Parts: sequence; C-alpha cells; structure tokens
Amino acid sequence: GKDGLKEVYEDTLTSKELLIRGYSCAEPMNQSLPNFLPNYVKQRVSKKIHGRMIAPDTPGIRDLIKTDKQDLRESRVVPQEKLDLAVEIDIYDNKVMIASWEENLGVIIEGQKNADAQKKIFELAWEAAGKYQNKK
Repeated sequence: GKDGLKEVYEDTLTSKELLIRGYSCAEPMNQSLPNFLPNYVKQRVSKKIHGRMIAPDTPGIRDLIKTDKQDLRESRVVPQEKLDLAVEIDIYDNKVMIASWEENLGVIIEGQKNADAQKKIFELAWEAAGKYQNKK
C-alpha cells in the first residue's frame, strides 16, 4: 500500500554510498503519493545524498530537472517511447528498490551481487542516455 511505498522509498535515505542511481517516472509517483517528493528531496539533500536519474521525457520530469543542481541530482532524459515507465527503480549500497506506483507495491531486494550488477547496467544505460542530451 501507500505506507509501504513511502517506507521503501525512504529507505533510500539510508544510502551510505551517498549516491542513488535510478530510473524514474514523475507523474505516476505524484498521482500515487501527492506532495511526497518535495519533502523526500529535502531530506535527501540534507543528508548530502546525490541522485543520478534516467527518465522519460515527460512534462513532470521536465519540471523536476529544473532544480537538479540545488537538489543534488544529475538527470538524463530520453524519449518517452524509449523508456515509458510506470515504476521507479533505485539502486544504492547493496539494495535495489522497486516502486510500482499504480499498483501501490514496493519492494527492496538486498544482495551485493545483484546491486553491483544493476549498477553496471545503470552505467551502461547512463552512457547510452547521454546521446539524447545533445539533441535537447
């Protein structure tokens, strides 16, 4: 449920690496948990945890990335048809958090090998997403 989604999402605030890598989608999150994100971002920034986000090019994401610098976030936006997400996946420490906003379902998978593999996959996606930044 919504409380569980908040709980798994807030677990990212425990990141000891001080970096969260994530695939994001703004609109489904805001529909599921209205007004949650601004408070979460304040907490993340106060803990000096940085974010790197790959997200589909949507109006909600365009608004969000306007504050990347002050929110300690670096974003890469790709065409929505390349990455049409209804879930968020965050990778940090030895954890992978998956939040399915429309289904009100959140899980955290713990395991160093899994997290390391997901970090490597994210870095490949990050590199590939960079080609779209020059087109903006």
